[in-house]
Order: sequence, then C-alpha cells, then structure tokens
Amino acid sequence: MSVSDTSEQARFAAREFVARLERELEEPMPVTLRDRVAFGYEIGFMHGWREGLRSASEMYDAAQKKVNDE
Repeated sequence: MSVSDTSEQARFAAREFVARLERELEEPMPVTLRDRVAFGYEIGFMHGWREGLRSASEMYDAAQKKVNDE
C-alpha cells in the first residue's frame, strides 16, 4: 500500500469519525474544532487505529476546554 493510499484512507476515516461524533453530540462543532479533531484523528490513524482515536480525543478535549475558557 502506498503512502498516498494510506493518507487517503486516513482522511476518509477522519471525516467519518467527525461526522459520527457530531451525530452523537447532536450539534455541529465549530469549524476550527472540527478541523483539529479531524487532523488529530488523521495523524493518529497513520500511526495506528487506537492512536488515532486517542489523538482525536485529546485534541477535542483541549479545544473544548479552550472554547469554554474564552
């Protein structure tokens, strides 16, 4: 499998994860938060499935805390 195939799979998985998360939250996330969560998931996906979920969760929590602090 080539790097471009893997990165395309990572982008697809990240989009699916974000869509599922927004359905569970029952509201859309702000664009910057959505981008950060997708990016974290995508990078983590490239390093392994569990790592992707952990990375996305950490980025979401940090971004949500920042939004709540403002």
